[in-house]
Amino acid sequence: MTHHDSNFDPVKELAVLSATRTGAFSEPNTSLFRYVGMRDARAWEFLEYTVLQHKIPLTTSVSFNDPFDSNPVVVSDISFEEIGKALDGLPFNSPILSMSGKVVDEAGQPISNADLEKRVVDLLSESFVRMNSPRVASFCRRISSQLLWAHYANSYRGLAYHFVTSGSPESSLTTLVRPVKYERQRPIILVSEILDILHQVGKETPGTLYQLRASFERKAYLTKSIEWAYEEEERLLLKDSEARFEPHELAAIIVGPHFSDDHFARLKAIIAKRSRRLRIYRARLADSDYAIEIDWANPFSA
Repeated sequence: MTHHDSNFDPVKELAVLSATRTGAFSEPNTSLFRYVGMRDARAWEFLEYTVLQHKIPLTTSVSFNDPFDSNPVVVSDISFEEIGKALDGLPFNSPILSMSGKVVDEAGQPISNADLEKRVVDLLSESFVRMNSPRVASFCRRISSQLLWAHYANSYRGLAYHFVTSGSPESSLTTLVRPVKYERQRPIILVSEILDILHQVGKETPGTLYQLRASFERKAYLTKSIEWAYEEEERLLLKDSEARFEPHELAAIIVGPHFSDDHFARLKAIIAKRSRRLRIYRARLADSDYAIEIDWANPFSA
């Protein structure tokens, strides 16, 4: 890429370079694996879409198998009156903020100030999280884990994409994939943090807003229980329903030890439609260890 390239953005290039060197995003030539269970026709539609269109369908946190995932604890660290003042004039304002102590609940009973404050905090956090919830694609650095093959590749009957990042600022795999952090304590989001972000929207300080949102995403969507640390997960976060990657970044497809012959033939037929060559590897159960092995020296060409 040169300075004469119309797509060259020196600021973006420098930002990506700095981020990859600090481990915030994937470095060039990083292997990322994405496990898929080929359970139904929809899975095959997604596979063909990924292989031929070079796009990855994203999902929402609602579909996650862990109810704690993307579910931080929201804590109010400022008074009810301060919340009301901060929300004044914002799109998150609600008629509930103007209610007095005479407000009644569904049963006609007066609502206490403490209960009213809780309702406002809940309303604020739910609205904010819903509006800022990204779509997600999960990857990891491991291809030899029995647990990953069992949990995410339909008990060894599925497959795994093998991506190798290009380092291009135009690639979603370089600029949007970030490592998940594993903690013993659920992350805490303060109400003041939410309000700070809301007050930065539309202001001429995009850097400040980016920093605040990055901190929120790290806590809300890039932190999981230490119980899941074996996954060594990396996540792509995006508002869109799909993420595009460079065609050459899909290096191979690895089929599970129990991937059927019929599925193998179907996979080869799909890959044959692709203009760029793509290798297939078959994972196998190790003879004497609890491990999954891949014979990298002997791929199937398709």
